[in-house]
Amino acid sequence: MANQHYRQWDDAAPLEVNGAASVAVSIGDLLYHDGTYVKPLTSYSTLASEALDQAAIALVFVGVSKTARLAADAVAGPVRFQPHSVIDMPCVSATFEPGDLVGVTWDGGSAMVNQKVKKVSTIDLAIGVVVKRYASATTTVRARLLSRFFPVGLPALGSALLAGAQTLAGIKTFSSGLIGPTAARTATADGLTTGTIADAGALQFITVTSADANHIVVLPTPTPGTIVILRNGATGYELRSSAPATVAINGGAGANAESAIAASTMVIAVCTTATTWQAIGLVATTLAAVEAAA
Repeated sequence: MANQHYRQWDDAAPLEVNGAASVAVSIGDLLYHDGTYVKPLTSYSTLASEALDQAAIALVFVGVSKTARLAADAVAGPVRFQPHSVIDMPCVSATFEPGDLVGVTWDGGSAMVNQKVKKVSTIDLAIGVVVKRYASATTTVRARLLSRFFPVGLPALGSALLAGAQTLAGIKTFSSGLIGPTAARTATADGLTTGTIADAGALQFITVTSADANHIVVLPTPTPGTIVILRNGATGYELRSSAPATVAINGGAGANAESAIAASTMVIAVCTTATTWQAIGLVATTLAAVEAAA
């Protein structure tokens, strides 16, 4: 997409991180971090649904590009971006109230769009908060976009996305924030005791130890909006919901159903309903859906 200078009010000084070689970036692009470089959303390998992509990108969203790079730039080089700002951003047509949430979008297609946002209903899918009322449907929305990946200089409003329970000017209340506890779990033959992840709010990071690829880790009680990030070492494990016969992982359910997790994998599991978890796995720099529980 062409360079676009959207009306923007910055909350913090721009940051600068290398962009990848031979990857074009336009001013105004929404950017994510792939573990090494910042890239526009069109470089992202999409998952099975727009909602899965929204949840994954929300965790690695870095901000709005302030500089451009050409596909002809054959070596990695700096990209300047704004991690936190109020911006008038193109959006999928909708009405908005202050406090509504916005996330990234496929915009009716099957891949990410670099310079557009969409109204979302839950905080785990959001990259920003709407700050202006639109009683009639609009295709441009004023929102405060907030990077969870670079929370440097995060303004007070943004803390509601990242910190403890807060109310935004009486408009919306988030009962728990997205910076949650960390814990260590050891996979067991039946998933009990040290293999079970306790309920701990909206977000938690779990370090998994496993002595056998057939040992089991059990996800917490399925509460929609809950995000569990798991990271294991050189031995894989099986991931199971708390009620595998009725609570599915990526569409798979059944007696003792479980998903095999390979060695050295970071898993991001998002509870989307009271009976479903959707999960993706990152091995090195390869991102893919976790296998359906079976």
